[in-house]
Amino acid sequence: MTPARLPSAPGRRIQQYVTVTAREPRNVGSERRTVAELLGRWGIAENPLESVLLVVSELLTNAVLHGRSESVGLSLVHDGAQGRVRIEVDDRTPGPRPRPRLPDADDEGGRGLLLVEAIGEQWGVSKDGSVTWCVVDTDAGPHRENRPA
Repeated sequence: MTPARLPSAPGRRIQQYVTVTAREPRNVGSERRTVAELLGRWGIAENPLESVLLVVSELLTNAVLHGRSESVGLSLVHDGAQGRVRIEVDDRTPGPRPRPRLPDADDEGGRGLLLVEAIGEQWGVSKDGSVTWCVVDTDAGPHRENRPA
């Protein structure tokens, strides 16, 4: 898993959660519940908490659907001083970098990265395509900026 890249400074409140789980659909909901409890303990308000949970769900679901490894890594880093949470999901499957696409109106899926792009302050994919990350602002509305990892 690529380490979260949030600058450190004296007095900064950094909280982190890192886990590796089996690449199984049932684990997406389990991790979502764990992260919801954790974000509540970190003192994140309801609206940004829901945004973070949606990004976690979308990125984990993509890793479960498109990854080829037996496991998936999840990392969250909360920078309380800057009011940001960085989410990283590592599907341990190097390959083409995923990109948002415009699905047809009757497509049942294909909107996950569009949601991540809309919610995130920044988002991107590692050079090898195995890690997708997103930074969610927990203090203000969404800002969109797509940058490489």
